[in-house]
Amino acid sequence: SEESMGISNTDYDGMMKFVLWDLDLIKNEFPPQDIVYHYTKPESFRNIIQSRQLRLTNVKDFEDKSEGKIIIPLFREICDELLDDGEINKEQHRLLSSIELDFKYAFFHFTGHINEYENYERVETPCDMHVCCFCKNENSDYMWKNYCEKDTESGYNICVDLELISKEIANPSFKCFVGSVCYDKDRMKDILKRYVRHVSGFGDNMVSFVKNMLNRLSLFIKSEEYSSEEEIRMVLAVP
Repeated sequence: SEESMGISNTDYDGMMKFVLWDLDLIKNEFPPQDIVYHYTKPESFRNIIQSRQLRLTNVKDFEDKSEGKIIIPLFREICDELLDDGEINKEQHRLLSSIELDFKYAFFHFTGHINEYENYERVETPCDMHVCCFCKNENSDYMWKNYCEKDTESGYNICVDLELISKEIANPSFKCFVGSVCYDKDRMKDILKRYVRHVSGFGDNMVSFVKNMLNRLSLFIKSEEYSSEEEIRMVLAVP
């Protein structure tokens, strides 16, 4: 289903500047390296070679049900801090603090003539998000330990050119996000605060922008205890 939202003359110019930054939020804040490594067990390696495909997993099918959930407590913390500092009001705090993740990414486009602000609409199309995971380290003891067969101690490490793959899958019908996973809560809180400051003046559009941001960033933050994974992720948002 699609939902539309009006945009006023007063917030249009600022919003469009923000949108350009927002579209590349993951790449800008969590820049990945081009060459990465996909650790896998022998059977999975054979399937990849035979099919010539790397499979992505729908976020909703992750075995780890805590995946992505770490961002909400952090976000509510920064909402409290922004309220205490007078950067958002009580109603904004209430609206923002009530946001929940649904692991959807909303594609949107603007309709109407550029000089007719009152006719502009933001049209959203929700997309499911699918993830493929890689490692920065080409010889990680941690990854070998976790992705080798226990009995035979055998496993494989596939070298992948992410920039090349991103170009190959370029498609206007879905969005591809590639970025390094963040294990630093303070850094993530800083990003969240900057984002809310940007959109706090967007009126009715504020909540939809923030929810869209949280659904994306939630897949690029993990607890510090997982930092040995040195993970880089490719996320596809597919209608």
